[in-house]
Amino acid sequence: MNTQQFIDLKQKQGPKTIKSVLKNRFSPRVFGPEPVQEEDIHAMMEAAQWAASHYNTQTWYFSILKKGTATFDNAVATMADYNQGWAKNAPILIVASYITVDEDKYNQNPYAQYNLGLAAQSIVVEAMTRGYHVRQMGGFDNAKMAEVVKVDSHTHPLVVVAVGKIGDYSKVDDELLGRETAPRERKDSFYEILS
Repeated sequence: MNTQQFIDLKQKQGPKTIKSVLKNRFSPRVFGPEPVQEEDIHAMMEAAQWAASHYNTQTWYFSILKKGTATFDNAVATMADYNQGWAKNAPILIVASYITVDEDKYNQNPYAQYNLGLAAQSIVVEAMTRGYHVRQMGGFDNAKMAEVVKVDSHTHPLVVVAVGKIGDYSKVDDELLGRETAPRERKDSFYEILS
């Protein structure tokens, strides 16, 4: 299977009625070697900056790690082996953290994780608009990651966002290809319009 065949398969399995860039969203584990351009990184961060948040508290912090740096390698080392296998090839990793204390507005912000999710989704949309793919992951040691990215005690890494151009799927081993081409199942019953 080549890369275009993989993309076609994922898009065919995707949503049918939405018209936004999210129609073609999927989360590959294979990234190419092309770097993410500096202007694109700044644009993704601006998208996050303008995300909605509870009382405009903006309770998020992002640490951008570039492949080829010691910080990138140290971050990958905090991950479960399964994630290390593919994350090490992403051009950038964005460690997305939520901030629990906002001295300007509230002592504790119970919506900090929700705010971070909105900002992370804004990064996904902006990255896709710029021709990149994104895969978000848990599966890392949060305390060790906090040490790697040097955040304070009120800032908590929650997810790592890998960003890059999609890689060459003709070189992927059968086990990974099997996971990557598995059907994209979604729940049918997840909302109700009440009268």
